[in-house]
Amino acid sequence: MSVLPNLFLVGAQKSATTSLASCLELHSEVFFSSLKEPMFFCYDDSTVLRDAYTDSSSSAIRYKWSLESDRKELLRMYQGLFKYSSDEKYCGEGSTLYLPSRTALDRIKSYCPEAKIIVMLREPFSRTLSALRHFSQRRLIVNIEDYFDNFFASEKDPLGVLSHSFYRAQLEYLFSLFDRSKVCIVFFEDFKRDGKKVQSEIFRFLGLDYDNIPTFDGVKNISLEPRFSAVDKCLVNFCKVMNIRISPKQSIEVEAYQRWVDKENELSPPLKQRFRRVYESILMRPVTSRVELQEETRSKVVNILEKKNLELASILGVKLPKEWMRS
Repeated sequence: MSVLPNLFLVGAQKSATTSLASCLELHSEVFFSSLKEPMFFCYDDSTVLRDAYTDSSSSAIRYKWSLESDRKELLRMYQGLFKYSSDEKYCGEGSTLYLPSRTALDRIKSYCPEAKIIVMLREPFSRTLSALRHFSQRRLIVNIEDYFDNFFASEKDPLGVLSHSFYRAQLEYLFSLFDRSKVCIVFFEDFKRDGKKVQSEIFRFLGLDYDNIPTFDGVKNISLEPRFSAVDKCLVNFCKVMNIRISPKQSIEVEAYQRWVDKENELSPPLKQRFRRVYESILMRPVTSRVELQEETRSKVVNILEKKNLELASILGVKLPKEWMRS
């Protein structure tokens, strides 16, 4: 049976969407792709999926959305992520680059017009700092001040550090495509403060019973860094030599994507989770470094974010969390 998702967790990046996906999976009526972020609907959108997210040798480049035969092949692989679903009411995935990608939202509307959309928003400046730390750890940003100076001069933001926090424009476009009744907006701060309450709100939005759902015990997907850098480097080099990829990149890299589809059910989800917990407890630790901005840069960033998100509360029709109020 060919299945397309009817539930999308579209963002925002660095807003605990992985934890929220785990929360949704607790319901027996929700099947969630084990590859959380397939990026299917935006794999060729250069406005959001830049070199930092893709492998330069990716065979996805061979596939053109404009060619019907290529599009059908990509769709076949994408549907493979949901082949183990049965009669669940919802099949979902959580690609966080969909929210800032108009291409992705257009395609979701075309292919899955009745889908329900969940958006998790985080206070823009905090999200921006989290993105900075994420990309700095991966050495995609070497000098933070240089990155911002380039943005201030040319508005170039190749990693979406600031632009992915411009929620107002993103949500206005989303609401132009999908009726408000099909979109659920939740906040990272509320989720972190009371995960059970947000969990109940989402299941109510989905029309699902939530009385007997296991309690979700908070945000777990915290940022980690290697505990032993030498061991981590050896592990990475070993995987390269043996042509082992622990997981596909955040894009459709066709061979890796297909391998994931073929092998995703070899280990049961509980076993995968147990392996990940052991791996992280031994070889990883919570990030201790902080992202520090010069006062002038900080002030400019805050002002830009405030202007880009002006009147966001009135657009959403809800009161923003207290953590969003900056003096």
